[in-house]
Amino acid sequence: MVAKVYDLLHLVWKTYHVSAKSRRELNALGEQLGVGVCTPSSVKGTRWIPHVHRALSTLLKSEKNGDLVADSGQYAVTFYHMEHLALSAANADILGRAKKGISLVGDMSGMIQPGGLGNHKLQQQISAVVSVAVEALHARFGSLINKDSQCPAYTAIDCFKIFNHDTWPENEDVLLDYGSEQVDVLLNHFQEVLQRGGCQTDNVQGEWRSLKTLVRQTFQDKSYSSLWQTLSTKEPYNVDYKNILHLVEMMLILPISAAQCERGFSAQNRIKNSTRSSLHVSTTEDLIQISTEGPSLER
Repeated sequence: MVAKVYDLLHLVWKTYHVSAKSRRELNALGEQLGVGVCTPSSVKGTRWIPHVHRALSTLLKSEKNGDLVADSGQYAVTFYHMEHLALSAANADILGRAKKGISLVGDMSGMIQPGGLGNHKLQQQISAVVSVAVEALHARFGSLINKDSQCPAYTAIDCFKIFNHDTWPENEDVLLDYGSEQVDVLLNHFQEVLQRGGCQTDNVQGEWRSLKTLVRQTFQDKSYSSLWQTLSTKEPYNVDYKNILHLVEMMLILPISAAQCERGFSAQNRIKNSTRSSLHVSTTEDLIQISTEGPSLER
């Protein structure tokens, strides 16, 4: 059922995306029925559920009572026009898409009628899709949320908790050895990266003990972010503790989502479009960096 919804949305989008004549006819039919026809959007090739929701909401937009077939809304206008194309289209591709679209609508008639979302078969399909999605999320990220996991990545991320000075023990003797094991785990896990960055790993444990004493005596009242900002940017701290601060900096740049990467791809699609397809690689990289990291144009 879910695949059929995707196929229907894609057929509707492609029918009116590749044929200006079909789009004009759809708009004309909408004007006759008093419906403001919205532009169908594509769902193929996207991983974002909001894109699918937007395309489906556009198609199922009704004007009056919500009866998608009887009501003169976007769905009814599209359905009537697809029937017209299935009978009279001269172009074989458009004719084939229209016929397939009518067939898909017939298969999903239980869903698109009022109360269709309560259909037992559809509810089973929805539950199956949700279960598959949950299983995939657990398979992909389960090691990061399961405290019993032996995954090295989870262990390393969990060790970064020692840099939260609000959780340090009050006893000075206990504080002296606090976090030493976790620092060893981090040094082992990120050994190659630290060596490339010029970190002198033999000095890290000594700097860690000295750093805890400094924070307890001087910076105990600072917040988490302001503490590490001060130690990473102000002299002499960023010199005296430069090796242990390598680990702190790695902690601070750990991404919490892939949103920034996705924004980069979106910027690339905006910049290197069909009218600027000959841009040099270095020029494209510079423009993407300006778009994603540069100051806002509204200032």
